Amino acid sequence: MTSTESETYLSVERVTKRFGAFTALSDVSFTARRGEFLSILGPSGCGKTTILRAVAGLEPQDEGVVRLKGRDVSTMPVSKRHVGIVFQSYALFPNLSARDNVAYGLRKDLKDRRALAERVDKLLALVGLEAAGNKYPSQLSGGQQQRVALARALALSPDLLLLDEPLSALDAQVRVMLRAEIRALTQRLGMTTIMVTHDQEEAMTMADRILIMNQGRLVQNGSPSDIYEAPASPFVASFIGSMNFVSGDMHWDSRTFHRGNLSVKIDRDVSPFGKEAVAAIRPEDIRVSTNGEAGPNVFEVEVDNVEYRGPVYRVTMRLPFGGGQTLPLVADITADQARRTGVSGRTRAKAILPADRVHLFRAEA
Repeated sequence: MTSTESETYLSVERVTKRFGAFTALSDVSFTARRGEFLSILGPSGCGKTTILRAVAGLEPQDEGVVRLKGRDVSTMPVSKRHVGIVFQSYALFPNLSARDNVAYGLRKDLKDRRALAERVDKLLALVGLEAAGNKYPSQLSGGQQQRVALARALALSPDLLLLDEPLSALDAQVRVMLRAEIRALTQRLGMTTIMVTHDQEEAMTMADRILIMNQGRLVQNGSPSDIYEAPASPFVASFIGSMNFVSGDMHWDSRTFHRGNLSVKIDRDVSPFGKEAVAAIRPEDIRVSTNGEAGPNVFEVEVDNVEYRGPVYRVTMRLPFGGGQTLPLVADITADQARRTGVSGRTRAKAILPADRVHLFRAEA
């Protein structure tokens, strides 16, 4: 066994799942190392929950293999896979206290009452609910209910923790607090975790690695910085963060992208793939100036609107490309830059597109 194989804790190999004529998952493969936190991210209906359910054993796949710690668990029921699951709805028993909810799955293995009580106490302390053990779900806040669900999932020391949009029902402030707590807890326990989410910020801040799904396929797999800095397609680029796009022609000999009389230098390591292309740049990579700057990728624009967003101002502009036609362009500049440049709506300014920050993609069909 190679060192890479020995590090693989979970292996999903070419998994396909169909519901009648609809293919929910198509040839999906990925691995997770021991203690790694993976996030599966994508739009509604992309297959992210289906792959989680296939890993858990709740939804048997039609093709492919799921291995956990080197063991083929593809045909095993969820009760035999030794996984902990936290659902979006928490799924707590409303007639049981927090203590009894956590103890529910432990009773068949821990017959000794004292040992059971000590185990439940430790789990409640682990999630910061020592004082809420006797409360019923209806007496707990959403964040507290989620902690109880998490403690219950951890009760049997599972090999793998699966989180199905665990924070989506909570308000924004509680989500931010809990995502930090969940991340810290799984790191402390060294637990391999897979979380399904549609929230890009949640995935970026919690995961070691993000799996981007679209239409049942895994379209990119990488660290948060890899996904953000080097998106594999316009879909990924638009799904993670904001991006300006423009379609046109790429002249590979001069490394310039053209749309009408607009010419943009590209200084990224991209292998030639054909003439039709899509150029893209993130709003925060665009510089806005009201000075007389000139040079490559410096374009005169008309500013339509400047929107205050606290520490950042969003500048909406129009970029001419000939024949009276314009392209929409959005830039995010700091409040300090906005004050220094004095940029405002219905004025002219310069938009600078750094050549090394312009992405280039194949034109999607």
